Amino acid sequence: MSAGSENYHSIEPGSNLLERTGSTPSVFGATARAASPLVIMVDDNPWIRESIPLMLGAHGYNCRCYATPEAYLDSSDFTDCLVLDVNFGGMSGLELQAYLREGGANFPILFFTGDLNPETESKARAGGANAFIGKGSPAMDLIGAIERSLASKALARSA
Repeated sequence: MSAGSENYHSIEPGSNLLERTGSTPSVFGATARAASPLVIMVDDNPWIRESIPLMLGAHGYNCRCYATPEAYLDSSDFTDCLVLDVNFGGMSGLELQAYLREGGANFPILFFTGDLNPETESKARAGGANAFIGKGSPAMDLIGAIERSLASKALARSA
């Protein structure tokens, strides 16, 4: 299931290879297109990196996971939707969100975290977070937030 490194995990519904069309992948979301939406999960919890991709794959999403924001930034993955934890040993999820938005990233960013204090949520939403979900929430809360965020982006693109 994992490819090469414990910082990386990939699940693609129906195949072992991510099917892409378009041009070069980009973490800033300005180029390539995946056959199914590619959800990137950045979380330092190995259980989350193993279980969430299975759940997302069952709902038709491609999913790749990284253990740290730095590992994600080192990738060249195109991103349709980014799901972040808040707290890491180095760069935080909030810092990654700010970095990506400053760089022009236009894909949805959702937080899936155990850090549910109102100040953190306020900072995430002020930075443009599409959702702020607790890790103890029902799985369908995360799936629903991803679906709504991707639908909202598609509507904005077609307007």
